Amino acid sequence: MEHVVFFPAPDRTPAFRRFPSLDEALRFVEHLRNVENVTEASVYQLTEVPLSFRPWYRVEVPAGAADGDGRPSQPTTVAEAIEAIGSATGIVVPDQPLGVGPVDAESPFTGGPIPAVAPPAPVAESPEANRDVAPADGRRGLGFFAR
Repeated sequence: MEHVVFFPAPDRTPAFRRFPSLDEALRFVEHLRNVENVTEASVYQLTEVPLSFRPWYRVEVPAGAADGDGRPSQPTTVAEAIEAIGSATGIVVPDQPLGVGPVDAESPFTGGPIPAVAPPAPVAESPEANRDVAPADGRRGLGFFAR
């Protein structure tokens, strides 16, 4: 099992050395401490991380075979534009719609324009309302963090 020793180099930059066994790594740490006066050394065991590879297939149509006129078609929706760009960048566009329908300026209930919403009425504040937020003596409590 391989081991690695991390230590500061003489110019204080991080450095490391790999060793095939723990004994050799420990001997090097002893050398660093006794000969080179290095006190900040650490030893780590290197283990292999298992990886698995899966095939990934991409199907593309040659540029001339897509349309009869030989020109690529222009995207007509945002999803088509993203999909056209995504084929080069790896972005995947979902096949299913996201559940949001088209938005129009007509109200679905009356068929007319959407009515404007009036702003909320102003609320009169009482002088007692902010007493707990900022007491007169300037001290504040811990609020949510007090338990």
